[in-house]
Order: sequence, then structure tokens, then C-alpha cells
Amino acid sequence: MITTIFFIKAQGLRQIFTLVVQSLQQQFLHTDLNLLCREDISALLSLVSLAEQILSWDFSLYHSQRHPLSEAGVILFKPGSSWRTLLFNPALVDLFFKLQEKVQANDELSHHCSQCLIQLASLCGTIFPDASLQSQFLSNYLQGFLQISKSMARNGQAALALGSMVNRLLFVFPSSSFQSLQAETLQLFLDTMTELTCSFLQAVAREEELNSEDTSFIEAVEQFFEGWASLLEHSSQLPSGVLNDSAGRILNCYIQCHLAAPEGLRGTFSSQTNDGIHLDEICDLDSDDRELFAAQLCTVGSLGRIIPGHALALLTKLLESRAEQFNNYLSSVKSSSGMCFYLISGLPNLSIDRTH
Repeated sequence: MITTIFFIKAQGLRQIFTLVVQSLQQQFLHTDLNLLCREDISALLSLVSLAEQILSWDFSLYHSQRHPLSEAGVILFKPGSSWRTLLFNPALVDLFFKLQEKVQANDELSHHCSQCLIQLASLCGTIFPDASLQSQFLSNYLQGFLQISKSMARNGQAALALGSMVNRLLFVFPSSSFQSLQAETLQLFLDTMTELTCSFLQAVAREEELNSEDTSFIEAVEQFFEGWASLLEHSSQLPSGVLNDSAGRILNCYIQCHLAAPEGLRGTFSSQTNDGIHLDEICDLDSDDRELFAAQLCTVGSLGRIIPGHALALLTKLLESRAEQFNNYLSSVKSSSGMCFYLISGLPNLSIDRTH
């Protein structure tokens, strides 16, 4: 009885979602949002919010098998086979990517659209009868992602949305789906993912130095590194050498963002101080980096192992540079101490002669 009721609800949600999609396509897809009145904006918000609720509905209750990510409290989009015709139409995913691009200036609308895209990135379960359809859906999704990654503003909310999409894709879709992508599509995705990772790493360094309370960029970087960790776990199934360039660029950027000038970026965004301490140094006092960035360091280390020659050369050069700086500092201190001793010994005896 419960199963029957659940099935009826699931079918009803599909019908409602179909109507929502049709309304969005017909009324808002080709409309300039700047020309919409307040009532139209409210109607658009209601439709997108409803779409998000349906895509976030826990269809897994109807299935006996649950995805590991579901056990962690993340609701994946696991509709039944009756949704195939609707979801495998490339126009559906394209609709939400185009809407995301159109509404990005409106924070509330942008949030709901990005949540819809994140849920679509988590599509899994019995809806995929074979691996070919899974790869086809992934390829279609990536086309929209690659396009929107160029047009979205690089603010914290957009960064977190993009990071969440990437992380969900790489966690849910098997490595075989990425392996079966066209070589050009896979390379473009890796290049875009690398560029976004480096861009947001630099944004984190800037925000920390400016003592910003917004943690969106930090959370976005965490999402990207979790995505990289998922990808690296099955990197042996990807074409040989396809991750080498990404590994080198991210390793270089990560080290640069955690070093002070001139080798790095820290201390270059602001000259503000607080009681004589640079804000860059205040961040260092919050927690030990090895604990705070443990997961990131593991992923960066894994990236470094892909390109051991470059990683060792880079780290060796940094150690030699630091050793030379320390040696120069010691020489300076020794020279200064010797000069002070010479000056003091040359001064006249100013002590009081108590014999007189």
C-alpha cells in the first residue's frame, strides 16, 4: 500500500515538473528579465523554486539500493524509468543553464537555478538502463557547464555553485562515463576545472588577507578539491597524461597562494595591519595549517605524485631559496652583532670610580 502511494506521488511529481518546464520554456526562456514586472519575477521565482523542490525530492525511498552519498545526508536525484523521455531531452538541461545565465544578477533566482543544476548533476539510479545513456547525459550536461563557466560572474555564490556542480558530477558519475567522453570535451572540462580551481584559490588568499567574513570561496575550493579527489581515485582509467597539465598548474598555484611575496601572493592584496600584525599573519594564528587544510593537502599531494619531476624540482627550489634567505639573515645578524661589539668596546669607560 505504501509503495503504491509512493509510486502515485512520484508520477504526479513528474507531471508537475513537466508543466513547470513547459512554463519556463514558453514564458521566460526568451524573455529579457529586465522587462519583467514584479508579478512576473515572482511567478518565475515560484516556478524555479518548485522545480528545485521536485528535483530535491528523495526518490531513493522508492528504491531498495541507496547511493553512498545519500547516507551522508545528500539527496540525489533518483527518479524512475518513466522520467527518461523528459530528462534525456537535451533541451531540459540546456533550459536551466540558460536560465542560470539570465538570472545571475538576481541572487535569489540564481540560487534556486543553481540548486536545480546541482541536483541534475546528481542524476543516478535505474533511470540509466546502460552506460551509453549515462555518458550521453554527462556530455550534454558538460556542454552547458562549459558555457556557463565563461559567463557567470566570479563572485562567491557563483563559485560555490560551480564547485558543487563539479563535485556532484565527479562523485556520482562513474569514471567510465568520463572516459567515454570525446577527447576534446574531456580536455575542455579538465582545463576549465583547473582554471576555476586556481582562480578561486587566489580569491581565497585575497579574502583571507582582507579578513572577509564571507566563506563562499573557501567552500567552493573545498568542493573543487573534493571533486579532484574523486577524479584522482580512478585516474588510472583516464587517458595517460591527461591530468599532467592540471596537476602542475594547481600545484604551482596552491604553493603560490600559501607563500608570502616575492615567491607567493600572500601580503600582496592589502597593507592593512592590526596592532602591528599583518592580517595575513592573523589568519596563520587561527589554526595549524596541517589540520585546517588536511584534506586539501592530501589532494595536492596526490596531484604532485602525478608529476614527480616537476613537484620535486619546485619544492627543491623553494627549500634552496628559503635556506639561502636564512643564511643571509644569519650573516646579517652576525655582522650586526660584531659591529655592535666593536662600537661598545670603543666607547670610553663611563662607569663610576668609587675609589675617589
